[in-house]
Amino acid sequence: MDDLFTEIRMLIARKHEGDFWDYKEEHHKCKAELLHDIICLTNTLSKENRYIIFGVRDDGSIIGIENDENRKRQADIIDFLRSKNFAGQYRPEIELHTLHMEDHDLDVLLIHNSLYTPIYLSEDYADRKNNKTITVHANYIYSRIGDTNTPINQSADLYIVEKLWKKRFGLDLPPLERMNILLENIDDWDMDIGNRNYGYCKISPEYRIEMTDLHSCTEPCGYFYLHPDPCMGLLKIVYHSTIMYEENYWGFDGAHLIVPEFELRSIKDGDELRYFYYYVVNSLNGRLLKLFTNGTYSLSSRHTENCFILFSYEWEADSFIKYASANFDRVREIEPSPACRRAMMKEEENGKMGITAEDAWRIKQLHYIWSSERLGIETNDI
Repeated sequence: MDDLFTEIRMLIARKHEGDFWDYKEEHHKCKAELLHDIICLTNTLSKENRYIIFGVRDDGSIIGIENDENRKRQADIIDFLRSKNFAGQYRPEIELHTLHMEDHDLDVLLIHNSLYTPIYLSEDYADRKNNKTITVHANYIYSRIGDTNTPINQSADLYIVEKLWKKRFGLDLPPLERMNILLENIDDWDMDIGNRNYGYCKISPEYRIEMTDLHSCTEPCGYFYLHPDPCMGLLKIVYHSTIMYEENYWGFDGAHLIVPEFELRSIKDGDELRYFYYYVVNSLNGRLLKLFTNGTYSLSSRHTENCFILFSYEWEADSFIKYASANFDRVREIEPSPACRRAMMKEEENGKMGITAEDAWRIKQLHYIWSSERLGIETNDI
């Protein structure tokens, strides 16, 4: 939040709007205008996150939104976007934050930078304003250049549309960044994971994935499986003959499950650090996980429990860590599951490491609670 406060304060200090930020004196009364503004900012050519800053005049003076009758919650805006028919179901990802600045409250709608541009509607959406119908048109590509949005009754200039499509297909990216795009469609890959130690992209065969043989190792996340001895190998992403990326990959449950490298982070429980395992779906390893699991993202094997958490974005992991650090007591005393107890026994045999199976399992239970609360589902502690 401190980083966001600093960023917004710097943008307001510029005293003018730009290609990735927009000032609004108050929240939108017309939902079609809100939708139009969000789509325009999503489709800007900037690679920054985008912001609609409510409670600021066009000249950068702060007036606040504490008395705004049209003020909206994050859940309201998310539900609104989910109810709209976006082409290909690609829709803006947003967060709403409230900042206190110069004795006023500001609402900041953060719109995350997306690779899936252009984002546009597949069905018209209309709302009323001053007895007039305001329509966001299906199949119109809206964008933002400088401080100016594409008019709601027009589509963006062709050269802008071309750049947005190039962004979606990674045609303007370096090879490794384009790999993220190529991994989105797993049907474009010729892989036989577990039986062959290489694979390639059928539409761009200059991209290859190569894997060395697996060898035995120890890691608590592997102890949850029926065959509790994990193994590890080296994965390489090769472009033509150049190795662009090297990372571990893992075989769990006697190599019944083969997955790319995971992430490891900690929460703070008093003076102790407690670690957990996770993947970010919107990262390179997250996309490799999609490929390795045939699009399921399943980390179970033979119906066993696992201790991995999935996040869509790294910022979700950041939000969860803040929550978990303040709420670990909610799962501290719950009874470990049979799979967790089995992992703890294996851990005693092999010797404990910095991360423990029990901590990883408890933090995953806390993630269930956090996810339910974010969706507005009432839940008791597990």
